Amino acid sequence: PAMAPRALVSAVVAATAVGFGVQRRELIGSLAFAPVIAAAPAESKVWISGKNPDGPNKNGDTKGTKRDFNYLQCLSGCVSVCQKPVVGVAEKDRATCLNECRDQCCATYEQCTYNIPF
Repeated sequence: PAMAPRALVSAVVAATAVGFGVQRRELIGSLAFAPVIAAAPAESKVWISGKNPDGPNKNGDTKGTKRDFNYLQCLSGCVSVCQKPVVGVAEKDRATCLNECRDQCCATYEQCTYNIPF
């Protein structure tokens, strides 16, 4: 079986570092060809008017929706940081912070476009 590109690079770096007696970190920093190595291109998904290209989610599956746990956790953390008082800067209201944070945390069409009630 073929090795994944990342695993292959790790194996080459480890073997080369041992062979030359240098630290792995030093070797990684000196590699000139590292940016050339890339993962195999993934198939692109076609998004048609906001519909999920993978089909509808299974019952109870919230991944990629506005109720996705990771999305809500990111949104919550971002809003709390956004609303922290900073000396010399006007305090932002929750609605402004939610809109700014939604743009930072969203990963799907649904997450990026739904209207957040205030």
